[in-house]
Amino acid sequence: MFQAKQGWNVSYTPLILGGILSFLLLLAMYYFAEEQVLGGSALVWTIVLFATVQAMLQIVLFMHVGVEASPKWSLMVLLFMIMVIFILVGGSLWIMMNINYNASPL
Repeated sequence: MFQAKQGWNVSYTPLILGGILSFLLLLAMYYFAEEQVLGGSALVWTIVLFATVQAMLQIVLFMHVGVEASPKWSLMVLLFMIMVIFILVGGSLWIMMNINYNASPL
């Protein structure tokens, strides 16, 4: 599947498997949300769980983190990217909540 000497993936199997599994997880999340199989916070936590599993599948099967000979730099870039995303999303939510609080009538 992965040839360390050449440095690239020589098989499409992980990509096809990752695409199929990601699509199935997406359908499962859609089904749970549309049919409201679970209620309230259980639905939210189920969707978060499915999304986390899907993200891990994509990291391993699409980005090939952990399969190269020296994964240290890929892991550092991935962790930095996750940190930046948390800062952007957290900052955006903070700004929106602050605007909502200041724009609300007393």
